[in-house]
Amino acid sequence: MAKKTIGKRNQKGAMLGFVVTSAFTMMLTGLAFIQLILNIGGGNEVKNAIDAGALNVGRDVLTVKTTAQDSIEQQFNDVADSDNSFSLTNINRVWAKALLARMNAAAMQSEGTQSGTSWSDADALYDAAQRISDRLANQVKNQNNLHGFFNKVAGQNSARMLGNNATVQAQAGANWKTSLMDRGEESNIIIHNQQLPGNFAANGNNMFKQMNNGELRLKGYSPINILGRNICFVPFRHNEAPHLVSNNTFAADTTQANALPEWNNPVPNAFGCGGQSTGQNANAHQGVSFVMTNPQKSFDLAMPHAFVRIKFEDNTAYWYANGIYHGSNSYSFHTDVQVRQYEAGVGTMTVTATLGNEYMPPTLKKAIYAMPNHNYNDVTAVLLQRIREIKHDFSQADLDSLLSTQPFIPGAQEYILFPDSEGNIKAAPAQMAAAQAPWIDLGNHADGTNKALSGESIWWAPNFVVVVLVGPGPKPAPSFTHETGDIRWKPGTGLGGCLGELNIERATDIYANGVCSVL
Repeated sequence: MAKKTIGKRNQKGAMLGFVVTSAFTMMLTGLAFIQLILNIGGGNEVKNAIDAGALNVGRDVLTVKTTAQDSIEQQFNDVADSDNSFSLTNINRVWAKALLARMNAAAMQSEGTQSGTSWSDADALYDAAQRISDRLANQVKNQNNLHGFFNKVAGQNSARMLGNNATVQAQAGANWKTSLMDRGEESNIIIHNQQLPGNFAANGNNMFKQMNNGELRLKGYSPINILGRNICFVPFRHNEAPHLVSNNTFAADTTQANALPEWNNPVPNAFGCGGQSTGQNANAHQGVSFVMTNPQKSFDLAMPHAFVRIKFEDNTAYWYANGIYHGSNSYSFHTDVQVRQYEAGVGTMTVTATLGNEYMPPTLKKAIYAMPNHNYNDVTAVLLQRIREIKHDFSQADLDSLLSTQPFIPGAQEYILFPDSEGNIKAAPAQMAAAQAPWIDLGNHADGTNKALSGESIWWAPNFVVVVLVGPGPKPAPSFTHETGDIRWKPGTGLGGCLGELNIERATDIYANGVCSVL
């Protein structure tokens, strides 16, 4: 009986040990399962935090800025931010201004108005744009400048499934990289046909992309070679916010996988951001997300602080009496009556010339377009094209209104067409213009050479002459005036702000005829 009792007790003890062992095993399995769930959940939290951090890099990288370092770079301050800085938002504006200067230089070369400095001036602006662009590229490629943007958001995301103290921070290293995505897509620079110089018509040109709304935009990462230099723009799709992109898409357009040899130090538009979990005892979770930035701002191609000069040379009167030249003198830019007296056979000839009528009424428009029925189309064309490099939608009606409302002021022989602080085109005598727009340096002139635009010629009017003969046997003969004008245009690349100079010079020949004779 005792043996049987002992056996039963052994069986009960074995069963109890099995139960305890099984329970412990199940507890360990449960704990492991819970840990697995926490680990998987924590990994998802880390991935979400890395995505959030990367998205914030896509937004805040737009705040990375550089500024002009020398006087040539300061020429781009008219396309800078309000604090005179350059970022991914406006770096395309810098390159657009450099492009426009090179277009101007190329057009000047094509028409034979280039000078010894026009090409080098365009190069100077290009080199300055390159320096600004290089500094910005280096700053946005420097991961140390981006970690703070990542941590600001990633660190706020929950990673508590990995531990109460768990957080996500940037993981320095090779995962931080850049890419040049959306090659050939639109940049944030809008271009307009009528503002381009020379033969650079926008429609059909491979450097532009036409949008669904008809807008033309310069293409991004699509090199434009003008005068031996390549210019590239950063693509930013219209109305697209910063967003995450896939690893494969990102990797395909890194410079290692797909070089852009025409741009030695390209400004990137996409960023790889590496992060890892920290602050817990479990193995660290890490990952990388890829984001494409976009400033969501568009700009018109422009040189916003450029200007055009209009200069009137002194008027000259040349006097002839019965075919004999009697010298010259100047006359005013308003009605100017001059009297001279000459011998006329046995009597005298009193010559009264009324000059300066070509400037009446005294407006800048009348001063430029002085001769009735003369063709000034070429004059209008160069003025409009250059002003459209400042303000693309400036129309012929706008030009007519501008010149008609600006008085032609006695003593003021040079006028400036320029934008005010709000971008509206104004006209004023040179000194007044420089006072209104401090960025105008009157020492800066166009860097091209003169070409004739319009040769004026008109007989009898608007200036005229009256001859009175005093003496026996007066024999009057037709007396008349012949006015000529020379309108020249000197184009500019835009270095120093001057896009061109219109130079106007006029002369009036006074032919007085008649004699007194006793025969």
